[in-house]
Amino acid sequence: MIQQAPSDYPNMRDARAQYQNRMEVWTAVDEWRDASSSYRNDPLKSLNPENIQKHVAEMYKQAVRMDKRANGDVRVVFDDECSCSIGRAS
Repeated sequence: MIQQAPSDYPNMRDARAQYQNRMEVWTAVDEWRDASSSYRNDPLKSLNPENIQKHVAEMYKQAVRMDKRANGDVRVVFDDECSCSIGRAS
């Protein structure tokens, strides 16, 4: 048959890495949207400030890591989502 060495499909690896990065970003945005909605709408007595602070700090660290990998693109997504969440809250 064809005397050609099998390819390891470098384009597919790149596409998969980009997809995984985008999936991680959108999963984090979805998690943030759910959590921030809960923080705004749940009864005040049910909220634990320490847990909220811990969760926000974890999300911030995750966003910074993703932002460094994506050269600033993640910050734009989170800024847009957070400003929309704040706008919806008022």
